[in-house]
Amino acid sequence: MTPPAWKAVTHTCPRAIGLVFCLCLAAALTAGMVSPTLAQEFELPQELDENAPWLIEADKLVGLHDAQVVEAEGNVVLRQGPNYLQADFARYYRDTQWVYLEGNVRAGLGGDEIEAESAEFDLANKVGWLTNGRIFLVDPHIYFTGETIHKSFGDTYSFENAYVTACDSCPAAWSFSADEGEVTIDGYAELRGTSFNILGQPVAYLPYMIMPAKTTRQSGLLFPELGYTKHLGFFMNLPIYVVIDEENDITFYEYVMSQRGFMQGVEYRNQLSLETRSLIRFDYIFDQEIAREERQENSPLNRDGLVRSNHSRYWLRGMVDADLPAEWKLKLNLDFTSDQNYLREFNAGLSGFNRSKNEFLDEFSRTIAENDQNRTSELLLTRDFGFFAVAGSIEWNQSTAHGHGNETPERDPSLQRVPELTAYLFQDRIPGIENFPLELAAEAQYTYFWRQYGTRGHRMDLTPTLSMPLVCEYGSIIPTVIWRNTLWDVDDFKTTTVAEGDDNIADRSLPMFDVEAFTELYRVWDLGLDEPFPLTMDSVGNSRTAAIKHAIQPRIEYSGVPHVEQRDMPYFDDMDRIEEQQELTYSLTNVITAREETVVMGTDEDGSATPALEVGYEDVVRLTLEQSYDFNEATREDSRQYDRRPLSDIRAEVTIHYDEYLSLTSRTWYSVYEHLITEHEHTLRAEVPDMVGAQVSFDFQHDIDEFKRQNRQAISILRTQAWVHLLYGLSLDLQWDYDMSNEVELNRGLGVNFQHQCFDVHFNYSRSGLDERFEAWVNLVGFNLF
Repeated sequence: MTPPAWKAVTHTCPRAIGLVFCLCLAAALTAGMVSPTLAQEFELPQELDENAPWLIEADKLVGLHDAQVVEAEGNVVLRQGPNYLQADFARYYRDTQWVYLEGNVRAGLGGDEIEAESAEFDLANKVGWLTNGRIFLVDPHIYFTGETIHKSFGDTYSFENAYVTACDSCPAAWSFSADEGEVTIDGYAELRGTSFNILGQPVAYLPYMIMPAKTTRQSGLLFPELGYTKHLGFFMNLPIYVVIDEENDITFYEYVMSQRGFMQGVEYRNQLSLETRSLIRFDYIFDQEIAREERQENSPLNRDGLVRSNHSRYWLRGMVDADLPAEWKLKLNLDFTSDQNYLREFNAGLSGFNRSKNEFLDEFSRTIAENDQNRTSELLLTRDFGFFAVAGSIEWNQSTAHGHGNETPERDPSLQRVPELTAYLFQDRIPGIENFPLELAAEAQYTYFWRQYGTRGHRMDLTPTLSMPLVCEYGSIIPTVIWRNTLWDVDDFKTTTVAEGDDNIADRSLPMFDVEAFTELYRVWDLGLDEPFPLTMDSVGNSRTAAIKHAIQPRIEYSGVPHVEQRDMPYFDDMDRIEEQQELTYSLTNVITAREETVVMGTDEDGSATPALEVGYEDVVRLTLEQSYDFNEATREDSRQYDRRPLSDIRAEVTIHYDEYLSLTSRTWYSVYEHLITEHEHTLRAEVPDMVGAQVSFDFQHDIDEFKRQNRQAISILRTQAWVHLLYGLSLDLQWDYDMSNEVELNRGLGVNFQHQCFDVHFNYSRSGLDERFEAWVNLVGFNLF
């Protein structure tokens, strides 16, 4: 029970004086009287500004020297908003606002944690010192320890006999020891007389070093990638990361190869918003090796009939997404390279093709062409007006086989679209007759085709589409009529057979017809779960299958395109040659769908957290059988060399998906004429998350020679991948690809990874037809080289 004198004083003390001063005065009047824990008597404010008084709690509180000094003992806690000081014993000086702490000292200042045997703080100026203290920076997860630590104005601490690490374990896996040092929160740490230690044992010495101590993104040297390859030699790739501001940064890559020379790379990143971002990168090397003759190239690069006589080699790539004013959207893809072999020789590592391809896919949901193909760059500008949209683009295609000792660039036939303008009218009911099921869509496009060598000219294309969806309880029928109207205006006739006239004009009008009919038969099985899912906190995250649906979906479609003579028309791309078509396609699809119920954390009307039921649907099994009948092939006149085969292969596609543990995609084509399987595409993936997983893919293609598939070669490729997470942060990655038709190993790879709380180590080995590569890199958590 609190003494009456204590209660009287605390109740009558003016609020403006502050709770700390009230407690000091009350302690003086009670003349050393022992109080109960003060937190039991006062409800402390939860949010205070920096000028608010410090509040004190303790098992025992005594006032000395007319309340100018307050001594607290046992579970002492001083608080000011989120800041706190904690110790076994504290002495507070009212006039100077100086506090002395002793025994199990802990402090939280600005989100960072401090520990010490004893400490003194000037609470007004926030300076002081610690004995045998330790500072823990939460965001970069770094500990700074010293026998004596002085806190200066602001967030700067100086150390004697300093010790720095990001490891929670003792002894630390890695650490730095220094005679003295200084650290500024969200700045840098300077260490003098420094040794780098592994498990407490010094292994390297530096007279002076500087390291980041920032809670935000920080500039610095990142850890290098080290390794050896057969064709590049020993290499080191050192990234230098430079933060420009919160939205922009640059990374320089200093890539040294013993057999090829020095490659300089620079990467620029920008993130202005969720939808506006960019990533652009450029690498350049003056290659020590060239190949003026094909036999001088490394295998298998010496089998393509091309040479490489250029020392200067480069690769520019990038992507940009941007939201512009007035709801316009911009997308940019950049992809230029110096020669046909650059992306195949420099395909791995920090500066390699594979890394850029995966980064683009992760960040922009699109990627670049494979490393053995020509390069394409495109600028796209779009605007959606609701019922119609417009788009403008420029597309530039680079043939990597021209120049550098091969065919001259003047003979490059690569086709460029500069520009291409398109307008889309989205499919909808025709205004004025909305009650009639007639829908209209249209597309209009203008393109100017330019090439260094070959036909150049304009093409204008207008394609209206009329469809009439007819829906009843038994299914749907959708007839569609398309009328494609094309006009060409040719500038140059180098590679076209169009008759050169005064106006250089050619046109084509081509009707197309399509009708599609489909329906669905289904049945739902309730799994008889009589009891509802308990919506409790303990059941959050639990799920169950409540029902199963089996659907059968037959579908039939006829596509017709009449014969229109087009041999004398200009040819820029495949849209200039639309072949005659009369084809009937029929399919049957079976789908098994599971109704999943999951207890998730939701909110009630008051905004409070409460368990809620979430319902989702997942296609567990899908089986499709499909075949086509080609009426033109059935009536083909010339059947001397190839027999008529109007029936296509039967395609059977199976997809099985079971939660995150198992997935199977299998496609098989069977010829009713050859009575054999002509093609396989199988991928099986099984995984226990965070434990073990494997994926096997098999691509098979039978050699076949028929009218629609002439001289098709056999392919049989097996691709395997496995990964396992072992004990203590150790994991393995395995990869093996094999060409079974030619009995050639395509690729093999082994990755060994070790992930610790404060560091990770990676070793990779790979061998392909192009190169054999060893590489390793280390990452110390929370630490850059500079």
